[in-house]
Amino acid sequence: FAFFLFLLGRPLVRIVQGKKWWIGGVPPVEFSLWILFLGIISLAVGAILFTLFTRQQASETFSRLAFLRNRFFSGNRVEWLEKNRDSNPNFRALSAVSLVIFITCWLASAYLGYEKLAFIVGKSYTDYFLYFKESAPLPVRTMATFTDYAMGIYLLTMPRKRNAYLVLGANILLNIPVLIVGLRGRFMFSVVFATLYFFLRARHQSKDVWIGHFEKRGLIFGIPLAIVLLNSINYIRSKQVNLTANFLEDIFDFFDKQGVSFEVLSHGYYAAYKTASFGNNYTFGPFIDFLTRDSYGRVLSGLPPLPGNNSQEMATESHSFAHALSFFQHGNYLRGEGYGSSYLLELFADYGWLGVICGSLILGVILAAMPRMFDRGGISGLLALCSLGSIFWIPRDSALGWLTFVVSAQFWLLVVIVYFLSGILTATRPYLTLRVTSDTRYQHLLASPPATPKTLSLDFALNSPRPLQLLAAKKPQGDLYA
Repeated sequence: FAFFLFLLGRPLVRIVQGKKWWIGGVPPVEFSLWILFLGIISLAVGAILFTLFTRQQASETFSRLAFLRNRFFSGNRVEWLEKNRDSNPNFRALSAVSLVIFITCWLASAYLGYEKLAFIVGKSYTDYFLYFKESAPLPVRTMATFTDYAMGIYLLTMPRKRNAYLVLGANILLNIPVLIVGLRGRFMFSVVFATLYFFLRARHQSKDVWIGHFEKRGLIFGIPLAIVLLNSINYIRSKQVNLTANFLEDIFDFFDKQGVSFEVLSHGYYAAYKTASFGNNYTFGPFIDFLTRDSYGRVLSGLPPLPGNNSQEMATESHSFAHALSFFQHGNYLRGEGYGSSYLLELFADYGWLGVICGSLILGVILAAMPRMFDRGGISGLLALCSLGSIFWIPRDSALGWLTFVVSAQFWLLVVIVYFLSGILTATRPYLTLRVTSDTRYQHLLASPPATPKTLSLDFALNSPRPLQLLAAKKPQGDLYA
């Protein structure tokens, strides 16, 4: 769907409307069509290859990579957690600690959102990109970076549906200030992340119905309303008037506006050759800039920090293809506007057509592997959850920007803190992490009672041909009956 929305939406909508759907001459249009064709085909082939790779075979001896499959993609902890979640003190401690940290970090992120709202009053969307700088204290900004990771750890403990609703709803609410500023991506993908999580949980047996009547109605009525809302923000932030006459035209206009990345591919045809002289690697650019220009990386590299906003220095010295492309192709780049990027363009700029094919194959494998990684749980499940929020953005973003969190100190530090505190909580306060539910009490009632001597009734003894002997067998021992 992300491919269709960002890369194919505009040409298909304009073909239906009978409008011109291309820009420039024949070479950039042919380039755009070929790179889309190879990217989509390779993506599908990668997903099919992963499905064949993970299929159980009749004999494991025919699979030399069976150990890799069994180590990283086999196993299902979701249903096990559903059964043992309330009775296992370790997972209850992990759930409690991650939830408390998420709430704390959520408050820090909410403060940063308020800071953005306070800045945008009386200013434009472009002013935000050109002049906004966070002024919150360093501890607040640091705590805010833990929010997504803490949420991922908590959701990986497979909470009940009502608890998941609260956490995912809080995450969506957190991105409303950013939506008001004019940035739709973060809000849109927080909603997509919540939807995908519900579908991942619905694949397994559970005490809760994850996709019920309420969720189905929400999808049916919520998607059109979300399209209208997100399309309206397009006009609000550019201070224009929406001239669409009806709801259907509004939907067409939304797909046309979001499908601008097809034109970005055409601009990238020219920019890929102009940026060759810079000698930058854009595919791994997010990692390179993070490890050399971030606050921690500068200690090792000795390089100055990047300016961050639109500038000639950012376009030529950073490894961001979005800035380089817009610097050459967008007339208002230095005034805060730009085209963005696409992982297809970055693969082509660095490795040519072979890079587009191989990179799309790998992406198809990764997308197909994510549900298996979620089912397995642990670190692989956490990596899958933390990636879901941004990996679908790559048709109009950098190739590996969604994965840079794996080299961040915040991610691994939070994992260590959560597991360390949950271990302490389990060891020192076991009564806080142990709960006897109605299900476990019912199981105790069903347990077999200890064996007791079988007693005989008085009526049976009197009607028996040997009443005295039977009554003597029932007689209790003691002085009362002496």
